[in-house]
This record gives sequence, structure tokens and C-alpha cells, in this order.
Amino acid sequence: TAESSYYRNIEVNKKKRLDFQGHCFCITSAHFPHIYYFIEERMTWFEARDYCLSKNSAIAQIYNNEYLTEMMNTPTGGYTDKAWIGLFENTSEWTWVDGQLATYFHWNTDQTNSTNATKFCVIMTDGGFWSHISCSNERPSVCFNGGYRQKLG
Repeated sequence: TAESSYYRNIEVNKKKRLDFQGHCFCITSAHFPHIYYFIEERMTWFEARDYCLSKNSAIAQIYNNEYLTEMMNTPTGGYTDKAWIGLFENTSEWTWVDGQLATYFHWNTDQTNSTNATKFCVIMTDGGFWSHISCSNERPSVCFNGGYRQKLG
């Protein structure tokens, strides 16, 4: 399927050199040596997902509070806009771009993790809180060089 092919591409691209020009605001630590790329160009969630992949990266995933803290502590060079992350609604379940069902959420107080007939994707707002909006909205995004838990096949 197209999704399984996408997951395989993430695995292949993790081995290649990241190809960003002037977008890198980086922080590393002993436990979470990730690099986040804040992309100011506005695009739909699907375009952002594909853009990150085209740069030998993937749209950022935040599996737990440690990932959130790491991302929030990343210098942004003044970047403050809401941005796409790799969480989307897939058949009424919140799913990360690598195919893993989400078990950690950091919703804004006016949001819930409930789903409905409209397909939603997730943006991170000020303070690291999440909101779900239509995937067709155009927003900046965050790419990530992290090691994904792969779903291949």
C-alpha cells in the first residue's frame, strides 16, 4: 500500500544526509540526540509530511513528555507560529506518521482527543499544546531526524 511504502521510505531516508538549507534550530542531549527543523513555508499536512520526507527526514513525532520537552527546549531562532506535527486521524484513531497509535496527548484545554467524521491533523501551538484542525489547512511544520519505531510491510 501507499502507507507501507511511505514507512519504508522513512527507513531508507534515515540513512541519508539530511538536506535542509538554513532551517535548522538544533539541540542535542545524551538521551535524545534529535534535530528539529522548523519550516516556515505554509503547506497542508500531507504536503508537510512529503516535504520532510523529501529532505531525508520525517514530520516530527512526539511519543511522550520527554520528546515534548526536548522539542520545546529547541532554540527556534524566534519562530513562534503554530506548526504541523506527525499526528493525524486515521480511521477514527489518532496515529503517528510511522503508523503507531498515539498513547500520549498534550491537547489544548479547548481540544479533546475525540474524533468525528471530519479528518483532522495536529498542530503544535504556543507552550507545546496540540490542536486538531483540517489537514487541508496550510501551516508551517516541524521536521525531525529522530529514530522512528518502524512499521514496515
